[in-house]
Amino acid sequence: MNNLIKRILVGLIGIPLILGLLWLGGWWFSALVVVISALALHEFFVLGDAKHAYANRLLGIGFGVALQAHIAALLLAPDIVWQPTEVVCIGFMVVLLIVELFRNRENPVLNVAATVLGILYVSVPMTTLIALRQMSVNVDGSAMPVGWTLVLVMFIGIWVCDSAAYFVGMRFGKHKLFPRVSPGKSWEGAIAGFIVSCTTVVGLMLWLMPWATALSALGAGVIIATTGQLGDLVESLFKRDAGVKDSSALIPGHGGFLDRFDSIILAAPALYVYLTIITQ
Repeated sequence: MNNLIKRILVGLIGIPLILGLLWLGGWWFSALVVVISALALHEFFVLGDAKHAYANRLLGIGFGVALQAHIAALLLAPDIVWQPTEVVCIGFMVVLLIVELFRNRENPVLNVAATVLGILYVSVPMTTLIALRQMSVNVDGSAMPVGWTLVLVMFIGIWVCDSAAYFVGMRFGKHKLFPRVSPGKSWEGAIAGFIVSCTTVVGLMLWLMPWATALSALGAGVIIATTGQLGDLVESLFKRDAGVKDSSALIPGHGGFLDRFDSIILAAPALYVYLTIITQ
């Protein structure tokens, strides 16, 4: 079975599953984000091993899951009194440092740094997907839930950007975009991806979101089209440093979870910050 057929079959299963849980929202979508983040975080920690940065995988993934569950609880069950997020983070740092003291592994500074970086790079940004799904805007004095549409539009914007960049780059790519990090990517592909993604996002937002203006939709399109591609390059930087092509082989034909969701790691928090500012 060739790689393209594998990619198509995985897409036929994975895309409906993701969209179905996105539509359900709440704890269903939050659980999906937690599982994907945990797998992607594990892959990031494995990349660190190649640089002799031995993250505390169990503690790091456990805290990543706990942090995302904590944020989800704050958003989905606001009437219950939860511990402040900073208390959770401080407690994690204390435990991490004490455990590292007794691990007896080389490079303790790198180990602690890799553990914290993984959480900041994967778990925290992915948590904004949960926040985006719960987002609402003020329309005529009442809160209108818009999270399902926002996340859907972001996913579509990233997917069409990747597709356009790949096919245009394969056919017309002559000028290397970032050869030190990703030799296969071209300026032609990146520009095509940006234009197609930005146009798609603007069109979908104006069609599906009556509250959105042309200017706000354009801003969202530019952010998704730009940060999505930058997220891909950031992950490529880490993989090249570790000397691997894919973060893992967990998804047939696609590589690992970090490979599939690298664009969202930058696009989701950037979009969340932007929408929070313009809808206040």
